[in-house]
Amino acid sequence: MLRVNALGEEVRIARDAFGRMVGKDANGRVSSYLYDLNDRLVHADGPDAAVTLLRDPAGQVVSETVNDRTTTFTYDAAGRPLSRTTPAGATSAWTYDGRGERAGTRTAGRTLSCTRDAAGQLLSVGVDDALSLTRAYDSVGRVTAQSVVTGDGRTVRDRSYRYRADGHLIGIDGPDEPTRTFELDAAGRTTAVRAEDWTESYVYGPDGGQTAADWPVGRSDGAAVGPREGQGTRLVRAGATRYRYDEQGRLVRRHRTRLSRKPESWTYAWDAEDRLTSVRTPDGTLWRYRYDPMGRRIAKERLGSDGTTVVERTDFTWDGTTLCEQLTADGSRPHAVAVAWEHDGVRPISQSERLLTASHEEIDARFFAIVTDLVGAPTELVDEDGRLAWQARSTLWGVTSWDGGSSAYTALRFPGQYYDPESGLHYNFHRYYDPETARYLSPDPLGLGPSPNPFLYVLDPLLSADPFGLYEIGKPDPASQAGNLPLIADKIAAHGDIKKRGIPGVDDLDVPEHLEDMMIGSPGLRMRSTPSGVPRFAWWDDATGTMLIREGDKGTFMQPDDGYEYFLKQLKE
Repeated sequence: MLRVNALGEEVRIARDAFGRMVGKDANGRVSSYLYDLNDRLVHADGPDAAVTLLRDPAGQVVSETVNDRTTTFTYDAAGRPLSRTTPAGATSAWTYDGRGERAGTRTAGRTLSCTRDAAGQLLSVGVDDALSLTRAYDSVGRVTAQSVVTGDGRTVRDRSYRYRADGHLIGIDGPDEPTRTFELDAAGRTTAVRAEDWTESYVYGPDGGQTAADWPVGRSDGAAVGPREGQGTRLVRAGATRYRYDEQGRLVRRHRTRLSRKPESWTYAWDAEDRLTSVRTPDGTLWRYRYDPMGRRIAKERLGSDGTTVVERTDFTWDGTTLCEQLTADGSRPHAVAVAWEHDGVRPISQSERLLTASHEEIDARFFAIVTDLVGAPTELVDEDGRLAWQARSTLWGVTSWDGGSSAYTALRFPGQYYDPESGLHYNFHRYYDPETARYLSPDPLGLGPSPNPFLYVLDPLLSADPFGLYEIGKPDPASQAGNLPLIADKIAAHGDIKKRGIPGVDDLDVPEHLEDMMIGSPGLRMRSTPSGVPRFAWWDDATGTMLIREGDKGTFMQPDDGYEYFLKQLKE
């Protein structure tokens, strides 16, 4: 298969007789892929990384080595992950409740205990006996309150949420912070955010892109505040900032004019697969980004004045498609710094930091619980004594600032996003996001399917997210639980039996009950309806890697090779 982009860059894909991708030549950057006898990937070589996957007899990855950095995993008899040890030596261990939901996490010497309601929604996260983060929901599954309380009963944070009849968020209240209200247009887009001494305003065009934006200067330098101009779907000016693109539609230059100060310019370089490979900042510093053959960013490097010597490097470790650790080393600090995260789905729940020697011996360590907003973007880091170590103040679209006296910091932003201070951008797996414009720097790899404007983020960032830089993830729909679920589960199980499908760790006779539990446990995510108009819903069971699809009173289930990422893709197809 050959793909040629608008710049004439070629990407050639080679497949074997079984249809498996075994080679890729991306304009001279070559990758190769090897599989075992069961068609499972076991090794991949690329220009920036070699990845080796060791699997147990069930096909589960027990170790993943990326450029000599190894992460190990263990599993229980049902195939659920029991533990993970990262290259920097951070070990996490997990336990599960009777329904197979993750109930406990042991990490950094602490135990995080999770409780959930009958729908599987997270009710609380307890950190030993020191902290408790709780949530309350209304009858349709919307979060109505959130609090953080210490072990001795002191309230650290207390928020409540108000919604419009159609489900859109219109207010956030709390005794320790100004009330925030949100004004929306008929399409459900937020046009204004108001609080004491705080106003944001946004105007949108027919395709959903902003035509004007204003927020308090201080969240950024204000150079992108003001009217926007576009050419087609591309943004060419925002306030005092101008943008230039290559023929492939990728941003290659951002230029800012500033009153009484020297203009600033950032330049961007891309590979044939539309991955950002380097950024040159206004002071001339060059940053280089490296990716593994699966497309995950595995390192970023700050180069010296000669343009080749690495003076600072951050290595990233992944658990599938979830960032779980970073390790940063540079010549200005005597010790490397490792930061590890624990997640509940796409929502981060803890951050641990360690100072390490060259042999990864621990010198010092800190631990923080992560408080997030409704979609999962961090708003506070809280230490075990209940002190706010970091508190974010963010605009609607993610421009974030914090008190200069903060004792901690996190690089996590919207779900799946990681903040790069050198560029002000958020790395978002498949793309890079600019919170000042609410746009990506490159078009959506999926084309126009997810949105008529391939550069835009989600419609409502207060309630939706795009963890992979591809599309807005689906929303739970209570209609998915209507009808005779036991009978529907029996029909779906019978269809699976005809297709000779089972569920790992589940006896064939128990498959109907397992499918019923999946549907009862939480509302399914709404998919596109069938051509005849029958609603379709999807569920994901992380414990067994199983995807369930319901269409009316029938459906199917499977364990896709691409796992959860495949599940998310189907929500937009």
